[in-house]
Amino acid sequence: MPNWTLKTEYQGREVLEKSRITNIGQKEMFTVAYQLPEYVYLRAIDKTSIKIAGWDGTKWSILPANEPVKVDSTTKSFEFQVGRPGSVAYVQDRCTDFPYASWEMRSVKKDTVLLDLKGKRETFRIEISPNAARLVTKEPELQRLTKDGFTPEKLLNEMKKIGINLLPTDEDYEAAGVEPKNM
Repeated sequence: MPNWTLKTEYQGREVLEKSRITNIGQKEMFTVAYQLPEYVYLRAIDKTSIKIAGWDGTKWSILPANEPVKVDSTTKSFEFQVGRPGSVAYVQDRCTDFPYASWEMRSVKKDTVLLDLKGKRETFRIEISPNAARLVTKEPELQRLTKDGFTPEKLLNEMKKIGINLLPTDEDYEAAGVEPKNM
């Protein structure tokens, strides 16, 4: 194990100081490279699907698209330009897979059913048994969800965390432009 020493005294030239960046105009742009974590699920990544949000100190807002955006779909990485330095994030619509186009449930063995939910992007197959639910897929990003041990609610919440929202809220209905059914 290395013998680390924590430096407690700094010379003035070694300390980062806050300073205002001046003369940031339309012509001066900063290039930002971003790579999504491997567990984030994207059916396709291209220039039209990338939305970047910026933090202005009080709120997040979608930044205007600045060309060129370089995209590498195999590594889920992209580069884009911003007009000022600051916090940025990749954002994705919550309603990428909602509303469902159709669904089908069928029994495959005693006490086990398969639920196929056809969303906007693709069909998701979920195996449900009395004690567990799991996703049935070969997509590498989704392999951790193919293991037993999830309740149906936990599985849908885990899918939501990685970019597949099949568990809509009241706000999602409005964003998707559909009316919730009264039950």
